[in-house]
Amino acid sequence: GYLVEKIAKKQVLINSGVLGVISVILTVVLLASDFPIWYLVLSYLYQWPSAIVGGYLAKKQAGQK
Repeated sequence: GYLVEKIAKKQVLINSGVLGVISVILTVVLLASDFPIWYLVLSYLYQWPSAIVGGYLAKKQAGQK
């Protein structure tokens, strides 16, 4: 999310959310059978919020400069 804000500079939270969704989709496709279910569930749950928080923090930091 942080990197998305630095690149996009517009609609930061939307772009960060899209990045989170893409990250979850790629995890589902690429890691679905390689790891235990508890690991997959935890990774699905933290990816999207992490992207949003990163975008929010970058947006907040950019506003302070």
